[in-house]
Amino acid sequence: MPRWFSGYQSRFLVTDLFGVTTTWLDRLTLGASLAFNLDQPMTGTISMHSNDPRVNRIFAPDGDPLVAQSNRLIYTFLRQGAAGGSTTPWQCVAAGMIMSPEDQADQDVPTTHLTFYDAWQFLFGTPCFIDEAGTLPGPDGAQFFGTRGGVIVATLLGNAIFGSEPTVPGTGGNGYFIDAGVEYGGTVHWGGVIEDTPHIDFVVQQGMTVGDAWNQLLAAGNDFASGSSDGGVDIVLTPIYDPVNRPGYTHELSVYNLAGSDQYGAPMAWGMFNRSAETADRQHDGTPGNFIDVADFYAGQGGPGVGQVRNNAVVSKYLAYWSQKWFPQQPDAEAVLAMAQQVVQLQAQGKRTFTVNPDPLRAIGPFVGYNLGDRVPVYAPNKLRVTAAGLQRIQGIPLEINPDGVARVNSLLTSPDWRGRI
Repeated sequence: MPRWFSGYQSRFLVTDLFGVTTTWLDRLTLGASLAFNLDQPMTGTISMHSNDPRVNRIFAPDGDPLVAQSNRLIYTFLRQGAAGGSTTPWQCVAAGMIMSPEDQADQDVPTTHLTFYDAWQFLFGTPCFIDEAGTLPGPDGAQFFGTRGGVIVATLLGNAIFGSEPTVPGTGGNGYFIDAGVEYGGTVHWGGVIEDTPHIDFVVQQGMTVGDAWNQLLAAGNDFASGSSDGGVDIVLTPIYDPVNRPGYTHELSVYNLAGSDQYGAPMAWGMFNRSAETADRQHDGTPGNFIDVADFYAGQGGPGVGQVRNNAVVSKYLAYWSQKWFPQQPDAEAVLAMAQQVVQLQAQGKRTFTVNPDPLRAIGPFVGYNLGDRVPVYAPNKLRVTAAGLQRIQGIPLEINPDGVARVNSLLTSPDWRGRI
């Protein structure tokens, strides 16, 4: 038994699409990992023995095993103490649908490896509707003129919920697992926020899914022309477990200009200060395609160029690194220009990342002390060739869970480059 604190206790709960518990996976897992990435779906993997009755026994209401594919939700809890106004020490840090189980057997031991994703991934199989009646876009697509990016994000979700409600009410909460408030097909218990993101013109092309549209809005919904370079779109799905008020829901939606905040109380330091990081790894990719200081983008199929975007200071120091792209599914020139501006701002120094392994004893805990999008101080002396000292934005939180259910962060991913950084 380790003498020192080495991580956080974890638990996995499996339910059906109505939120009814089918099983707990306590002391069943052979290992698990969860990958949280900013503005991307969360992915989780768990391995367990297939022949345990808490895994393979039949769940009477639907006739499938307790752990099954496509009609089972899974919630991950960490024991971190009461936080965020909660009175329970167990915090829901991840949720999603089991989508891809794999059953393997050697001569003696059967093992199931399952993969689950958050509700964002489900939206890649959901078409965009142009209204709440479930009307699909025609050849001209669905056009939003002078609309705030966050409103477009929520409207596309709301149209899907109202336009394609579940056959059996209550499954998946509203059929899409995401609570965005009553206006967008959610509940009165929604606790998220939709900030006043910049007004943009945006075209949803025929055949585009909600997940595809959200991805484009992350890049197209920025506002550099007004001088407010932190104005843009960050989409955050916060995991929730609320079996009383919101059974079948897994997340609530928030849309920010810039998600996260400065967390000066969560430093990650290697070789100096409080030594809260066990390892440090700096990656600086200056290859063409990752180093971009000139962007020449084109809107639409064979459409016009939106004008070159250049960082002259960087070009004069490092030469010109070009990126030329065509966007056949996005004819709006302003949206494509915003994409070009963001690429140059984020990659005019190359693709710069920093990964650290937080020391569980010294570093503040994930999700309580820091979360995706937050800016935390990262320190390293010049023994690592180049001194690191300053805020970096958290881009990814990989959570590893051992067979004892102890969770810790390995390879926390940060970057000194983010939209709005001065």
